[in-house]
Amino acid sequence: MFDLEKMHGTFKGTIAECMFKLTNKRVVVTKFFNKKKYFEIFGKYFNGEQISFLEGNWYSIDAIEINFDYGVKHLILYEIKSKNAYFAKGGFPFKITQNTYNIYTKSKDMGFEPKFAVVWFFKDWKFDISIRDFDQSNWVIDKSKSYDKGSF
Repeated sequence: MFDLEKMHGTFKGTIAECMFKLTNKRVVVTKFFNKKKYFEIFGKYFNGEQISFLEGNWYSIDAIEINFDYGVKHLILYEIKSKNAYFAKGGFPFKITQNTYNIYTKSKDMGFEPKFAVVWFFKDWKFDISIRDFDQSNWVIDKSKSYDKGSF
């Protein structure tokens, strides 16, 4: 029998991204949505610079949300992490790469709202979501991954 809480790597993160999507119908998880089709449907909400940025960083951004709150357009980019809630006290900090940091920081200058979302796993099959501003107090910089292009 397999134990998800003890597994490491990208599968747990992928499961967290799916669970995050379940909680917000406006969210598009980039790894599961065709980039070309996304811009055919939603391209009208972005300017040319934003489209170019998203196209170039499509697989480095975990999720995108277009939200009209009180008639104001919000273009939200999410970095999604997973954490076992019962290990959270005194646990390890969240890790992101320098490339991820650069992408989300640059996105803010382009009119996006970068957010840091955490899917908290509990032992009873329940989960919770916390969303924070993309603030450096929420993580530490980790070594680069093989998929980091280093460009944005």
